[in-house]
Amino acid sequence: VVAGLQVSKALRDQVKTKGVNIASSAAGSLEGTEVLDVVNNGTESSYYDKVYNQLTVFKNNGGIEYIYLTAAKGDKFVYILDTDPEDPAAYDEELEFEDDAVKAMLGESSVNQEPTSDEWGKYFTAWAPVMGDGGEVVALVGVDIDYDEVVAIEQNVIIYIAIICIVTYIVLLIVLIIISK
Repeated sequence: VVAGLQVSKALRDQVKTKGVNIASSAAGSLEGTEVLDVVNNGTESSYYDKVYNQLTVFKNNGGIEYIYLTAAKGDKFVYILDTDPEDPAAYDEELEFEDDAVKAMLGESSVNQEPTSDEWGKYFTAWAPVMGDGGEVVALVGVDIDYDEVVAIEQNVIIYIAIICIVTYIVLLIVLIIISK
């Protein structure tokens, strides 16, 4: 049981680290001035397709569910660009500002410690700032990792641990029976 809990915690930590690494790499690959133009002009920006395609590469190769750009606009926190091909959030669609995004808005990548739920599902969300030329945060890259996939992996690990324990117990019983004769 203790081993299962330790493996579960390690797996969750690994998933969160992966999310932060992907978000940070994606944010680092973007040009701040281009992203700022997308923040201000949405799909009308001449850089929209370029930024979209750059983020899509991370989505397709990173083993993540969603990747998107968000930004603070006035007193709102909104989607700027969403790479979800089926049901993308609209440009300027407001989203709930998560506490973990505050760190990213201050220039430091972060991840929520517990999964969050929204209309698209339950996820661990990692955030990374996209920096402008003056060192200011112009947007955030958000990366969502499906919580159900994490749970499925945890369950498989627990099953494997249980099988190993049962086999070990049976072998131990056989050895004890042989020794006691």
